[in-house]
Amino acid sequence: MSFFDRARGMVGHLDPTYDVDTSDRMKYLYTPWILCGTAFLVFCKEYVGQAIQCWVPRQWSGGWEQYAEHICLIENTYFVNMNDTHLPKVDQRENREIRYYQWVPFVLLLLALFLYAPRFVWIQLQHFTKIDLPTITVALRNEAKKIRDPLDISTLLKPVRRGSWGYKLTSALLFSKILSIIVLIGEIFFIGWFMGAGQMHGLRVVVDALNGRQWESSGNFPRVTFCDLQVRELGGAVHRWSLQCVLMINMFNEKIFVFLWWWFWMLVFVSFLNIFRWVIRLSFDSQRAFVTTVLETALNEDVDSRDVSDFCRVGLKSDGVTIVHLIEENATIYQAGEFVIPLWDEFMSAKTKGE
Repeated sequence: MSFFDRARGMVGHLDPTYDVDTSDRMKYLYTPWILCGTAFLVFCKEYVGQAIQCWVPRQWSGGWEQYAEHICLIENTYFVNMNDTHLPKVDQRENREIRYYQWVPFVLLLLALFLYAPRFVWIQLQHFTKIDLPTITVALRNEAKKIRDPLDISTLLKPVRRGSWGYKLTSALLFSKILSIIVLIGEIFFIGWFMGAGQMHGLRVVVDALNGRQWESSGNFPRVTFCDLQVRELGGAVHRWSLQCVLMINMFNEKIFVFLWWWFWMLVFVSFLNIFRWVIRLSFDSQRAFVTTVLETALNEDVDSRDVSDFCRVGLKSDGVTIVHLIEENATIYQAGEFVIPLWDEFMSAKTKGE
């Protein structure tokens, strides 16, 4: 069975993140799982448990109380500062409405979906360059000692060696990383708009908490809100009731969205550092130093720096070095050596014949 047959047999069991580094994995894998988990918890609390409880008139039966709470959950409630002695006028209450809590589970799932978008773009760009990084990495992880034929790996690297193809995979990787930063910042601004709390809400909630300013005065994720309800009684008379409600779900929402605000900004910071790291890796001196380390580790002997320079420039090119970096990130430096050594032997053999 050839290397390609073995690799194809493993495709159904691939970890979908074998073609990225830790920074990307935090954005494409871990964060969407966090978002999906919190979405499930909020959904259960909001639509299976009791998300809101309202203080209704004494004469209302249990059925009326349940009806009122359902209406107040579906429709928007509004916040009134606990220091205010009167409710605002009816035409002013709309400006104080809290419109987000019904949609939180669905918005969290939407955020998870959009975080995966740069990952999807990266996969498609890999198909465009005809380089299957997950297959290469998994095969090297699982069957490194069986891969000795340089023709197998050389076939996989044909697109890398064809003229301008030597930089397309690297450019695609950097593009997907930049796109992930754009998506993260866009999601931060979207959350601020969705919550109606501005773009600095995560920082503001923490500062208010440290200063002892609670939700009663700040209005940050209020637990007690008001709901207007119109009831048509026998005889056709319509009565308007203003109910005071406990919005228990907001206790969870506060923790979730404050955490996400700080987490997303941390991911943005880490992503910028990661791109800076990759830009440094793309310098020729860094490429030569890295390939030298891989070769000397695999061969257990010193290699000539001029040969390595020619190998990086003519044999691997930028895309080839990028692949070696990703193999080393997802496997070990020894598996990276298993990938490079057949190419190195082929390159040195051709160079010797040329001389």
